[in-house]
Amino acid sequence: MVDSERRFFFLHVMRTGGTTFVWHLMANFGPQRVFPAPEDNPETHESVTSIDYLRSVPRARWDELPVVTGHFPYFVLELLPYHYETLTILREPVARTLSFLRQWQHAPGKWLGAPLDVIYDEPAIVPHYQNHMTKLFGLPSGCDAPHYAVDVDIDAEFTARARANLDSIDVVGLTEDHDAFLDEVVERYGWRRPSMPDQHVTERSELPAGFIERIREDNAADIDFYDYAVDLVARRAVS
Repeated sequence: MVDSERRFFFLHVMRTGGTTFVWHLMANFGPQRVFPAPEDNPETHESVTSIDYLRSVPRARWDELPVVTGHFPYFVLELLPYHYETLTILREPVARTLSFLRQWQHAPGKWLGAPLDVIYDEPAIVPHYQNHMTKLFGLPSGCDAPHYAVDVDIDAEFTARARANLDSIDVVGLTEDHDAFLDEVVERYGWRRPSMPDQHVTERSELPAGFIERIREDNAADIDFYDYAVDLVARRAVS
């Protein structure tokens, strides 16, 4: 049974299996009670990425919504009017980056069918994947970032803030063990676990070792952040 007094914020990191989990949320709460619901125009990227859009949502609307989801930085919790229990799912950074690139490779438009390394070099989309998870959790409150896709310097202070914010998340899951994440939310919150298809089937293909190493080097902050997350999940499992 869903507790009507609790509110939840799912920090949806792209290409982690989060869309499947959003379906679980809608199955438990109803589509109209999970932001962005149909009336919040979820067909536009703005409703799940724009911080200005989030600020524009009237208080009366938040009163109706027990669940908020989106590709928002952690600090937007300070912009919302309630206390929310928090959840997120993280993914090994190279796999997440390749999944992101393949999404563009299959989408109609400029990069349809393009080699992954060509898409990877496109300046317009670099901010969408490079050290993406660290940025989501480390962007400081009060910054003027319009969304998650910004270029920032990731120093020791930034990294420490990202880790501290991750520590505060109530339930942290890993794409590589999605079932364990679902088991935890079902046990913790009493939600039902409806059967539904997984929307993130990883495609396997041979890629040059040099390209993979380049992704690792370009996303070194995310590699460290993910290793920290894996350790955090392991520690919580035995505590």
